[in-house]
Amino acid sequence: MSTFARWATVMSESLYGEEGFYRQSDPIEHFRTSAHYWAFAQAVARIIDRLTPRLDEVTVVDVGAGRGELLNRLASLVTADIRLIAVEVRPRPGDLPQRVEWRTETPSRFSGLLLACELLDNIPLDVAVQTPQGWRYEEVDRTGATRPGPKLSHTDRAWIEKWWPEPHPADADERTEPNFRAEIGRPRDQLWRDITGRLTHGAAIAIDYGHTRGMRPQHRTITGYRHGRQVPPQLDGSTDITAHVSFDSLSCHPSAMLLPQREALLRCGITGQRPPITQAHIDPFGYATALGQASEEAELINNDGLGAHWWLVEGIDVPAEELLPVHEEN
Repeated sequence: MSTFARWATVMSESLYGEEGFYRQSDPIEHFRTSAHYWAFAQAVARIIDRLTPRLDEVTVVDVGAGRGELLNRLASLVTADIRLIAVEVRPRPGDLPQRVEWRTETPSRFSGLLLACELLDNIPLDVAVQTPQGWRYEEVDRTGATRPGPKLSHTDRAWIEKWWPEPHPADADERTEPNFRAEIGRPRDQLWRDITGRLTHGAAIAIDYGHTRGMRPQHRTITGYRHGRQVPPQLDGSTDITAHVSFDSLSCHPSAMLLPQREALLRCGITGQRPPITQAHIDPFGYATALGQASEEAELINNDGLGAHWWLVEGIDVPAEELLPVHEEN
């Protein structure tokens, strides 16, 4: 007989329990994020270059670092005095450079750059479903089957009222449909405020797919990824489970910037511009290298893919606009 529980409980066990996905699987076998691209590391290195003159010490902390792919690349792109710290529940991979530190907890205090690249979408959250009796928590079992559960807490109901808008009046009847759902992003808000609260000076950047108040989905975004393919959520540890991020609820910082990845990377000089074909005759190897770089950059800024991800940039005593100045081609 299936055991039902709220989404946050089942998702947490499926991802981070003893037999959870992130304890047993190698994520790169199932999906590829921006952090796996050299061009992305080059963009982050440029942000670090802009940040460094403003700080006495720079520590780069990558929370949810996977196998440390991003910091591995940064190790060859930034100066040796910059500390690189990976935060991850998995054991340290054996092929990381020695200078990359490996921890299971975010440092309590540091200055520099905090990165959360596709971290927040994996933070377990509850789902609320609208029923004829009002909002209820949605419960789920390991197979992904669902049913309405108990009433929402006052705290979660308040979060929905503040951050999840009512449908357009023309769609108001959807409120009584059993498939109208809201994903309660409060645990992501709390985590983001916790880890950014440890940053004394510098900047914090969250990068993920998500939405804002004016574009909230009316149905559940929770989904699964397995071996490079999107699949129905299977909550047995075999599948990566994600849900889109409510970006505008994350930050209370008045100077925070929210912009699409395409725009952020253009501001870092990532344009996807192909080399001139004449270079192929003069320098075939250089042309092939430049073409590969352009292809990577194009993937990162593609509006139908990674380029549509959101960047939330918070500066602590450092204006976010100075880290991402408007590119001359914007």
